[in-house]
Amino acid sequence: MKSSEYYYGVKGHTFKDMSYIDALGYKISCAKELIHKLQEEMLYNRDNKRINDIVKAIKFNKELI
Repeated sequence: MKSSEYYYGVKGHTFKDMSYIDALGYKISCAKELIHKLQEEMLYNRDNKRINDIVKAIKFNKELI
């Protein structure tokens, strides 16, 4: 299992004091920011596998909401 840093760019304890819905929304926004950051890399250096995994995590969290 991959860590929250892999999918969202933040440590898991970040979500501990949030409500479930707030945590899901925050995960989605963090993931979108992380994708933007990862896409700044040159195309041949880009971690496309991670970007695809993050997109899947966003979809999954949206379904949970």
